[in-house]
Amino acid sequence: MKELELIAEYETSFGKILLVKGCETLKVGENILVKDKIYKIKRIILPTRPTQNDVISILV
Repeated sequence: MKELELIAEYETSFGKILLVKGCETLKVGENILVKDKIYKIKRIILPTRPTQNDVISILV
């Protein structure tokens, strides 16, 4: 299980989106630890912005 640093968190109609600092290799279905909570990755949305290579959007 990988521990990731949270940048922002959003609630949407189809789930929770976490913006995390990402230099890690992540896979759909993998469990991650963010702020002492365990989440399972449903979808990875890349890139968040064209100028930010270190931020990953994850649907959990």
